[in-house]
Amino acid sequence: MKTILSNAIYCRFERLQSRHIAKPYMKVILKQMKVDGKAQFIFDRHKELVKVRQVICYILNKHTSLTHRQISYIISPDDQLFNHSSITHGIGVIEDKISFIGTNGNSRPVDREIYKIVKAIENKLTILKSGL
Repeated sequence: MKTILSNAIYCRFERLQSRHIAKPYMKVILKQMKVDGKAQFIFDRHKELVKVRQVICYILNKHTSLTHRQISYIISPDDQLFNHSSITHGIGVIEDKISFIGTNGNSRPVDREIYKIVKAIENKLTILKSGL
């Protein structure tokens, strides 16, 4: 007996609903990272595209109630699907890069570029949410 989650119609609905929820977040993220709107759907491992997908995963996980499966619907092309472990890995990579190292007031983010990008996105999202 098939479950509702394996039903193709339900999966299509869930994909559309997830993308609708993520749309305002995606606009901010892609604009901040200066990336074409279709770039996150390219199933490619170029460093810049991977970084964009990882930031998308991190922001959507932190600022929405979307599951990892729903996030995979957002960043995956229609004919392929990232699994939840790819989403978990992407979130972990960004968390590691924006974490602070150092002691005695001399701490700094591990990756300053990613830290600045994520903070700029979060600031814009805060402004966007306060205007709603």
